[in-house]
Amino acid sequence: MTPEQKISKLQADSKKEISKITKDISKVMILPEEEPSLFEIKDPDMLAKQQSFFVGAKVGDKLLVYALVGKAIIWSPSRNMIVNVGPISSDNNIK
Repeated sequence: MTPEQKISKLQADSKKEISKITKDISKVMILPEEEPSLFEIKDPDMLAKQQSFFVGAKVGDKLLVYALVGKAIIWSPSRNMIVNVGPISSDNNIK
C-alpha cells in the first residue's frame, strides 16, 4: 500500500468514526451541522490538571471540536455518555 493509499484509508476510517460518534451523540443532543475535528484523549489526568473541562475524562474518550460554532464535546464510547460540553475560543497560545 502506498503512503497516499494509507492516508486515504486513515481519512476514510476517521470519517467513519466521526459518523458513528456523531450518530450516537445526536440521540441525546442536538449537534452543530459542521463536521467536527476528532481527537482521542490519551492522558486525561494531565489534561484535567491544565483545564477543568477534562475532569471525568478517561483514556480512549473522544474530543469533538466544532470550530465554527466554538463548541467542544467529550464523548466516552466505553461508557456511552457525554462527559462534558463547553465553549472553545481560538487562543493561538494553546499548543
